[in-house]
Amino acid sequence: MHSHTGEPLLFTPDHYEVQSWPELEAALAAQPDVPGEQNGGWDRLIECEDGQTRSQATIAREPGGRRVSLLYKTAGLAEQGRPWFETLAGASVKFLLREIAGPKGLLSNADPSLAAATRGSGLPPGLGPGALADAIAGVVKRSYAHWADEPIPALNGQTPRQAIGSATGLERVNGLLRS
Repeated sequence: MHSHTGEPLLFTPDHYEVQSWPELEAALAAQPDVPGEQNGGWDRLIECEDGQTRSQATIAREPGGRRVSLLYKTAGLAEQGRPWFETLAGASVKFLLREIAGPKGLLSNADPSLAAATRGSGLPPGLGPGALADAIAGVVKRSYAHWADEPIPALNGQTPRQAIGSATGLERVNGLLRS
């Protein structure tokens, strides 16, 4: 469940072809709630009632530099975010497609025999619970091994280790850890 909206998590990326990087960058730079830059990406941030700052959308340049994707954590955020981004970006981008990366979306697009085979256990064929647990543990370990030393757009490009040097930075890092 998403901590701010209470909606189920349903990772939903929208993909766009960039028609003009300078126009897109200028539009994003004009938004005070969208810190970041082309190489590190951008985050559309909101101040929540609980005092935390959370990302509504993560905007990332895709490999090759001709496309950009916006990742939303819920279907509701995606429905709100797409019109916002398309109005903001205007003719600098062209919408290509929306993916739904949640279990329901994956199964609805899968081969019917695969969907039937995975319905009983919830796991893909040939993947046991032990192997799945090991795979998840490996991904989590790799994802967070160097987290404290990687620049994060939500911290204005600072690493968490750098950001905790100030009271404001410490509060933002704590917020990221809680979310």
